[in-house]
Amino acid sequence: MDGTFTGTSSISFTGEPPSSCNFSTRTTGTATLRLQTASNGAQSGTLDLNGRQVVTVSTCEGLSGVIGDQPFMYSANVEGSGNTIRFTQEFRDSGGVPGAMYDTTATISFTGTVSGGSVSGALTYNAVTDYRGDGFSGRGTWTGNIPLNLR
Repeated sequence: MDGTFTGTSSISFTGEPPSSCNFSTRTTGTATLRLQTASNGAQSGTLDLNGRQVVTVSTCEGLSGVIGDQPFMYSANVEGSGNTIRFTQEFRDSGGVPGAMYDTTATISFTGTVSGGSVSGALTYNAVTDYRGDGFSGRGTWTGNIPLNLR
């Protein structure tokens, strides 16, 4: 898989007007689908995603130090019937970097069409990160789609 997610970030400092910036992350890696079909036609399995994300474009000062080049690994249960499979999964993370704390909620979903021995569809990613520190707060959002063709 190979795709780009785009985002915006806004920040407010106490006593200052808010500012915003834009960024893009390139996401590359592999998607592995394990799918079983029951005798009644119901489909179930797992979709595993492994790869890296790297900031490719940013007007945000210091963003590459926060997001940086980092690995990701997601696994989700898929279900479906007929020729359609899907999943939606939410991930939450929180922590800190020097001078700030963050909370992230990301929703990853996939809808695909099964045809013979392959599945075609789109992986959709939507995330919101709220961050705060002494005298400032902000929010970053990003979204994107990656087409997947699994054989």
